[in-house]
Amino acid sequence: MMTLWKYLGMVTYWLTFPLIWIYVRISPPRSRVLVVRNGSILLVGSWLGSGKMTIPGGGINKGEAPIDAAVRELHEELGLLVTTSQLRPLGLREVTGRLNLLSRHYLFVVELESMPVIQPARLEVIHYNWTRIDELGNVNYLTTPVIDAVATWSKP
Repeated sequence: MMTLWKYLGMVTYWLTFPLIWIYVRISPPRSRVLVVRNGSILLVGSWLGSGKMTIPGGGINKGEAPIDAAVRELHEELGLLVTTSQLRPLGLREVTGRLNLLSRHYLFVVELESMPVIQPARLEVIHYNWTRIDELGNVNYLTTPVIDAVATWSKP
């Protein structure tokens, strides 16, 4: 069943791509979180998208601080409970990816000590995995924001 949702989401994404392209150019920045644990990062796949893996995150509500949005999105998408004090801000990122699609987001990182219980939101996150950071170069299904996030976080 999830495979059906994945393919339906990919078809919908590509059919509506011109509208998505315009929307992300005029919309305010979003919040994204690089979740790190024991040398691995948490990657998520959405039902609506290109089929590539990305990092958790989403829109910022009116009047909401970007860090509060990051906490809320982790909880809504994955059932993860973190506090703002656990998040380290890495700044506002503007990344242009494939087909000149702009991603503007406030990037945060949270480094977890233990393996969290992941409870993905139905239809929002259809699959997730932990990928070792040293193996990311061998992965061809990552979005540009993931590559940028890891590079930003790992800078000395």
